[in-house]
Amino acid sequence: MEKNLVKRYMVASERAAKFKPPTSASELQLPLNDAQKVAVKTILKSSDSYACYLLDGVTGSGKTEVYMQLIQHQLANGRQCLVLVPEIGLTPQTVSRFRERFTCPVVVMHSGLSDAARLDAWNHSREGSAAITIGTRSAVFAPLANPGMIIVDEEHDTSFKQQDGFRYSARDLAVMRAKKENVPVILGS
Repeated sequence: MEKNLVKRYMVASERAAKFKPPTSASELQLPLNDAQKVAVKTILKSSDSYACYLLDGVTGSGKTEVYMQLIQHQLANGRQCLVLVPEIGLTPQTVSRFRERFTCPVVVMHSGLSDAARLDAWNHSREGSAAITIGTRSAVFAPLANPGMIIVDEEHDTSFKQQDGFRYSARDLAVMRAKKENVPVILGS
């Protein structure tokens, strides 16, 4: 019986805790090439206000490293980031890379999770205890206590369009949400 009480207390205390910004750059940070440096520098100039950027590059060109360096900046300023990926199948590898790189809480949101898991991720995002929220198109609706940046990876993918029931484009909603919340949005293609 005591074991259950301890588990419940730990969950409650984790949920109440806000994430702490990282104190130093990660050792896993990769060096940027010249084009990546220009992209990061340009985007960081407007990191406190709305701007929409298209980050174009072939698979393996280093877009994820650019995302991570931009996210590092937002986390250092105590802000949360939302990262949208086109398919549930891409979520585990994306989450794994982000968790290896950052020590802050990363939550996942997609339709393949149980209702309880989605609600838990939703609450962590809303309360600000999740620094990074990664998910598929429905994650565009995730509430963020202190939004800093929205990233739509593979923004050209048709999976971002909801065709049944309530129809929407998660990419377009991400751009409109960023404008409303006055944060930058990066569209990776």
